[in-house]
Amino acid sequence: MIRPVSAKVKTIFRESTNGTKFTETVSMGNTIRALGINGRYKYVDANTIDCYQILDLSNYSCDEDGFNTGDFPCHDVYMTVDDYNYLISRNAISNLKSKANKTTSNNDELNRGELKTLIESQVYSTQIIGMTYLDPKSNVKKSITKGYSLLDNKMKIDFTVPESGNVLISCSFFRDSVSSNLTIYGALGDTQGNSLGDSFEKILYKADEVDDVIVSHEWLLTGLIAGESKSYTILLKGENTGMNIMYGGDYPAFIVKASVLPSTLLT
Repeated sequence: MIRPVSAKVKTIFRESTNGTKFTETVSMGNTIRALGINGRYKYVDANTIDCYQILDLSNYSCDEDGFNTGDFPCHDVYMTVDDYNYLISRNAISNLKSKANKTTSNNDELNRGELKTLIESQVYSTQIIGMTYLDPKSNVKKSITKGYSLLDNKMKIDFTVPESGNVLISCSFFRDSVSSNLTIYGALGDTQGNSLGDSFEKILYKADEVDDVIVSHEWLLTGLIAGESKSYTILLKGENTGMNIMYGGDYPAFIVKASVLPSTLLT
């Protein structure tokens, strides 16, 4: 249960120049180690910055830094009021309520599991959670056909779904336009090399000349189930045969990455 951190004060007995005795209340040092939204501790003066104690000191076993496995706060945990309010305002809190090992009494209180997951969702938001970087020592040429196909089994991306359930898949590669100035298409596919559907099939580049170019595209995935392992493939096709892509050696890498997106998107 959260509790405001009280200011520390002490009472001093004084005597005026005319002999009148009185008491004066003065602030004492009240520096506490507060957990920040980046998952790391910071020192704040609780007399000047409003703070909460959000986990009680009972039933814990961990090192003196307050972490059990390096990232799991497990005993007395303090946060500034601003940091705490920011974390519980995230949409992830509604999902966590149904998964937590311990049910809290109201939506303004966190248990250990909820706190850990919320902090992790903040730490890893906008971060890359999956990466494929194909850059062999020698040049590799792959020929694109008229139908969507997986040109190499490594042209895929693996990741664990973040708490937000929203992920951006991006891909970039070198198109050898000398071979053809025809339109190139791309699709996000399943692990068997099948397109996920029309909404994931896009024109990636439509050349009117035979200039070489770096092609890039992004696919948005929403509503995924947090914690699940996912794998997707990058499928390519041309409006005709005779089109190539190049990577490795003298050419740029074939890159696929998955990045975390926030819970709320404007689409």
